[in-house]
Amino acid sequence: MKKIQDFQPIIMAIFLIVTSCSPSVSTSIPFEDDFNRIELGENWLNNMGGDWRIEDGKLHSLNAQNAPLWLRAKLPENVAIEFDAWTDPRICDTKCEVFADGKTHATGYIFILGGWNNRISSIARLDEHQQDRLEKRSDCVPGSIYHWRIERRDGQLSWFLNDKPYLILDDKNALKGSKHDRFAFNNWQSNVYFDNLRIKPLK
Repeated sequence: MKKIQDFQPIIMAIFLIVTSCSPSVSTSIPFEDDFNRIELGENWLNNMGGDWRIEDGKLHSLNAQNAPLWLRAKLPENVAIEFDAWTDPRICDTKCEVFADGKTHATGYIFILGGWNNRISSIARLDEHQQDRLEKRSDCVPGSIYHWRIERRDGQLSWFLNDKPYLILDDKNALKGSKHDRFAFNNWQSNVYFDNLRIKPLK
């Protein structure tokens, strides 16, 4: 009788094949979602067990612990992403991920508003704790509704809040390709809501 050790090379090969494959898609860009329904639906992938749900026509999370909710669509290289976001009056910390791999947290750009106890807002590349992340002192007001707009044009990432420029990252080695073409909402431990998502390609 063969031992489990005999099957380890096969198991490892299967694991590598599965993890190297791009996640499936169920929709395309342009894309809009107003969350006016009961279930998340097939266009969203919750593969890491985050507490994502729809409440009263809004996407909600209370304690996702950095488990993203992935949109099952491939982003074009030049794109505009818009949505509304807000938290309860205690803490601001709000985040999303852009040009990630669609499977794992911190595989693209992480946008954070009012993180670290409302001290820092930042755009981080692959690691939100890196020392060279682009950041500014947070002026986020917990409980306020913010309209986010994120644009990428030829490697330059521009983040607007309530239609005003907030942070701009010019990445000379922009994250592109099949491992960097997905969008996700994310959350750590905020009582956060998202709504009115719109994504469209930019010329």
